[in-house]
Amino acid sequence: MVLLHLQLHQAVVRASLGDADSARTAAELYELLNQDEDAAVWWHKAAELGDPDAIDYVNRILT
Repeated sequence: MVLLHLQLHQAVVRASLGDADSARTAAELYELLNQDEDAAVWWHKAAELGDPDAIDYVNRILT
């Protein structure tokens, strides 16, 4: 579990710098932790940054 939180922290840091893949990773990790509201924030951020999977996910699942 500690490793998961470390990966999440690293993904959030990189995503905050504009990395779309890391934003998607953060969303996926938040989902693993059953933190759906946080996951949704990062799915939207990944979509805004241009991640094609995140764009599809937001359009199909979150809207």
